Amino acid sequence: MAQVAVHLYVLVKAMDLAKTAMGDAALEQLYEFERNRDEKLNKMMDESGFGDDIFSMFKSVPYQPNLLNTVMFLVKSSQQVAVLVVNYKGRPWMQGYLENRALFLSAFLCGAGLFILASGIIPPLNHFLELMVLPDDLRNRVLGMLLASTVGIFILDRIILAVFAPKVFYASTIKPLLSTKPKDFIPLFKTMLYVSGGLFIVPIVLSSPLLMIGAFWAYRKYKAMREQKEQEQLMKIDAQRAKQDDTSKSSNKSTLE
Repeated sequence: MAQVAVHLYVLVKAMDLAKTAMGDAALEQLYEFERNRDEKLNKMMDESGFGDDIFSMFKSVPYQPNLLNTVMFLVKSSQQVAVLVVNYKGRPWMQGYLENRALFLSAFLCGAGLFILASGIIPPLNHFLELMVLPDDLRNRVLGMLLASTVGIFILDRIILAVFAPKVFYASTIKPLLSTKPKDFIPLFKTMLYVSGGLFIVPIVLSSPLLMIGAFWAYRKYKAMREQKEQEQLMKIDAQRAKQDDTSKSSNKSTLE
């Protein structure tokens, strides 16, 4: 219930911020556009037969990107990720966050993607997804609300767990913290660094044919170097095995003599 209350408050507050940023005239225009769009969709659905492609039907009706829809998409998506992260208890019933690499990286990728879309640092990506780049003031307030709500519901969830189920709180939160060492974070930090670099570099590379050619050439060279190293390692292993075989044959021969 506490999570629901926080999420509802954030949704309503974010909606009010988006409406204020748009202004009354833009809102009225948006409402009129959406009413006409709904009428067209309802008419098309009434005239369509069973089994028709719904997605093609929606694509055939024009869509108008706006601040309200963009903010609502960002807020609801971040809340879905937050619910998954907060309600995943980990030990002792299942793997912890650091052990469940797939869950950790999935949550990190979703969070990083939402941050990129909300901050608007890659405008072509927002344009491709039909999301608007938020104004500076609205962007900062929305990002602050998303961060505060995610951290807030996590702390609130752990407080409630500590009050009503202290043994579960100790097993799922305190004990993993005490047993976790700084070196356990190194592989995850490396992966996060690679993923973050890819999220920033790939759009830049795709924006220029010359950069795409250079990236392809660098990848081919890197792949060739890796294959060469693997071949050298295999040759070393084969040489060691041959040496061991020769040694064993010599020892067997001396034993027979």
